[in-house]
Amino acid sequence: YMVERLFEKNGTNNIWGGQFFRQRETFHVPTRTFFEKEVMRGDLHSSIPISSVLGKCYVMPVKDYQKFKPVGFEEKDIFVCEWRYTSKIRNWKKIKPTAFWEPPSHIKMAVREKPLEPKRVASVFKDRIEKHKEEIEELELLEKTVEEDIPGNLKWVKEGEDDGMVYWEQYTIPGPITLRRGDHVLVRGENNRNMI
Repeated sequence: YMVERLFEKNGTNNIWGGQFFRQRETFHVPTRTFFEKEVMRGDLHSSIPISSVLGKCYVMPVKDYQKFKPVGFEEKDIFVCEWRYTSKIRNWKKIKPTAFWEPPSHIKMAVREKPLEPKRVASVFKDRIEKHKEEIEELELLEKTVEEDIPGNLKWVKEGEDDGMVYWEQYTIPGPITLRRGDHVLVRGENNRNMI
């Protein structure tokens, strides 16, 4: 999910964001190829309890993915996106280079030591066994989290609006994971499948 808002409603902290789809979550022909860590920007937006967030990740456009890397993110948490996917009508549309989001101000980009070679892989429908191996590795890594000093939560004051909710500019959850507006996150979905 791409975090658009952090808020508290009825005593529960939530994020509001747009979902990204992995290739296995889309309808496509088995001959389609994808970048190894490609996700598609989806048409679904929803409110997710912060307790469902598993960690932070970063999604970038193809042209930046090959040359740059966000500082403070491991390679496994960096994803590439070049398509918009409409789930209701199963439609694919390439995102124009000028239509991509700008990196949030709190995320710094560094030039990669060696540019990545664009490597395409076949659809997961051809090789479904590998998907389980990746999910197990993600769960094992989450269990090995090291405790750190936890940053405080920062309220976001929305001028001119009083809708009874508390909005957050920054919110820290157990892990510790500090979320800010504009961040991308991994979310636990149905059947323990992580959503981006």
